[in-house]
Amino acid sequence: MGHVREKIIHIIACLAVISVLPGLAFGAQKFGMIFDVMGDATLISSKGKVKALKRSKHILSSVREGDTIKLNGTGKVVIVSIKDKIGYVITHDAEIIIEGDTVKAVKGDLQVKEGFSVPQRGAKGPIGAIVLRNSIRKSCIEIVSPFNTSVITYTPTLKWKNSCKGLGSVSVKVLEDRTVVFDTVTKGTSVQVAAGTLKPGITYRWLVDGGASVGIVGGTFTTVEQNVIDLVRTAKGSLSEKSELPERLSYLFMLLENDLNEMADIELAELEREFPGNEYIKEIREQH
Repeated sequence: MGHVREKIIHIIACLAVISVLPGLAFGAQKFGMIFDVMGDATLISSKGKVKALKRSKHILSSVREGDTIKLNGTGKVVIVSIKDKIGYVITHDAEIIIEGDTVKAVKGDLQVKEGFSVPQRGAKGPIGAIVLRNSIRKSCIEIVSPFNTSVITYTPTLKWKNSCKGLGSVSVKVLEDRTVVFDTVTKGTSVQVAAGTLKPGITYRWLVDGGASVGIVGGTFTTVEQNVIDLVRTAKGSLSEKSELPERLSYLFMLLENDLNEMADIELAELEREFPGNEYIKEIREQH
């Protein structure tokens, strides 16, 4: 019996080691992601499996240690490492191999670009919708924006839909913890928070109160620090309709990293139109 117990303990210990070494348990460790594919490109895995890379299908797919990528003729492949956020660009008949934490050129030119944003695991945004009264039935007031997102302004415009019959004015409040920092009454469906009300790095609740017959609904938003505002605005300003895909993807991940979910939704929608059926973009949408 003691021998069996020791064997079980040994197996559990081995599984524990394997679980923290995914490269040993399940194949080569993930190095990065494909940010662009143009032309005739091929990926050969460390186990010798050959895959033709297609722009529509393989944008944001993983590349792993030991993978080789070949570009036949003109074109371009861009991969971005998750660890150091460096982009590696191969062009015209180039061939690279991923070894350890870097990319090495086997043939042709290899360009390196720094400063990309990549997916961050474990990011958590603020709490979403709030229904404080009459929660059993659907309210005729619906929160529109900002909803479960961070914002890059300290004077956001709060927006909601009002399908209530005969409802006149509503009360709108913004709370920091349990303290009301903004309070107004309006007959409209939007109101801008006054300058000087909000502080950086705070999660606020905001509520729309339609009275006893309608109830109170609301959401949350988080203000970001000024350095994040400057960074995002600079990145957004550098983008245009002619911006290359790697820069657009990097901008998307910058938004997601800072929980700027509503801004990220706009970029995701554009990518979904451009790459319909791409499973990796779909996965980001589902996680987001």
